[in-house]
Amino acid sequence: MKAKGLPYYVTVILCGMMLIQLNCSDSSDSSGDPFEVYQTVDERFLSIAVDSSRGLARDTGSEYLVVFDYNNPRLRRMAQELAPGYLRIGGSDADVALYVLSGDPPADLPEPYNRLLTGELWDTINDFAAAIGFDLMFTLNAGPGPRDGNDQWIPDMARELIEYTVAKGYPVAVWEFGNEINGFTLYHDGWGITAEQYVDDLGTVRGLIDQEDPGALLAGPANFWIPVLGEIFPLYHDIMEGGGHLLDIVTWHYYPQASDRCEVYPRYATPYLLMEPENLDEIVPWADEAEGAAEQYAPDAEIWLGETSNAQCGGQLGISDVFVAGFWWLDQLGLIAKRGQKVTVRQTLAGDVYGLIDPETLEPRPDYWNSLLWNRLMGPRVLNIAPEDEQPYLRTYAHCTAERAPGYTPGSITALAINLDRENPATVAFEGLSGPMEIYRITTNDLFGKEVYLNGVLLQTDESGDPPDILPEEVDQQYITLEPATYAFIVFTNPGTGVCK
Repeated sequence: MKAKGLPYYVTVILCGMMLIQLNCSDSSDSSGDPFEVYQTVDERFLSIAVDSSRGLARDTGSEYLVVFDYNNPRLRRMAQELAPGYLRIGGSDADVALYVLSGDPPADLPEPYNRLLTGELWDTINDFAAAIGFDLMFTLNAGPGPRDGNDQWIPDMARELIEYTVAKGYPVAVWEFGNEINGFTLYHDGWGITAEQYVDDLGTVRGLIDQEDPGALLAGPANFWIPVLGEIFPLYHDIMEGGGHLLDIVTWHYYPQASDRCEVYPRYATPYLLMEPENLDEIVPWADEAEGAAEQYAPDAEIWLGETSNAQCGGQLGISDVFVAGFWWLDQLGLIAKRGQKVTVRQTLAGDVYGLIDPETLEPRPDYWNSLLWNRLMGPRVLNIAPEDEQPYLRTYAHCTAERAPGYTPGSITALAINLDRENPATVAFEGLSGPMEIYRITTNDLFGKEVYLNGVLLQTDESGDPPDILPEEVDQQYITLEPATYAFIVFTNPGTGVCK
């Protein structure tokens, strides 16, 4: 088992010395003193993915083609604004990828492989991650290809990749073993493995990483949950019971709705579905389930929401790529951080309908701006501060302000307030917090459009991908009014409490 990273030990030391008011447990209980830091997430809490379907090479019949342009300077510049974070190269196609790190790849990929990772492409991926300021997380192939006649996982291909990585000095932070193990029979023409087989394989990959790359962490099993039904084809509990002790990071996946490209799904995307509080809260029982088994069988591991986006199967056109998607995205970030899950990985940076950046035009979609604002303003220390007036369609979250925030004031608190009500304004005030305030008010002229306004000014990048200055409106009052279907980040620069100092 790997040791936890430096931030964990810093937290423990600070707790022990009582330098800050920290509740060092990972309990998500929302009761108790509101002016305490009761959860701490990773500095890279908001992380992003490049799906293997775009980020690895595909066989077109005449050549191998990588759809994702890792070398595009505009894409790199826009991604840099979301740092720090983890860059996950993963997805269903990770488990059908062949690694050919030297020499010429085969003229045709043998069954069941349909993606290719070459040494040159791996160099490019690592260069991209370093250039944008992200730590790399790579999903190793646990699928039907690297297996013997008894379906025993053969580590040779993964060993070659890890050895190549270490020899090159690439600091891959996390190796994840497989993508959505409980979905293998769906993704691989009925082929799948049992929980016992995955646990046995996990022991093999644990030994491989300990031997070849002992500074890296091991993650898995990346099982998925969906609304209404939860974890279909449930393997998670048995995997955790048998192999949780082998993991440094427990990953799980969740999508709150599906696009119309999904063949069978219990809840399809509709325009206002994720503006209803009960639908936003449906992640809670599945998070409880994932956390419960992790806490029981992998108590030393972190738990990450390792893949999530607005709608499964690539996102829903006209819903996942427009302003209305931001209500779900910001709310889920706040909710998962409040539970103490250390990292959330957004699917994807640029790809399909749910990408933060349009893959064709490289124009930022609304959730790009939401991610940028979260990353700049919401620090890793999570608070439990409720509004004075509970309102059914008002959602609020609070963190100690990130030190990278514009004009950062030590000790300040940033609150996120989301008004889901499409007809009525919301009055937002926080008991015990006083002005002055810096307001980042986010609005649009069309919930199903792509324009995002910050304090009335349209957000847009220049040709190189540089964003405009992200500046607040300064006010000295005790509350703000949120217009219907809008949200705001509120920075209390002199909050009247020293909890964030």
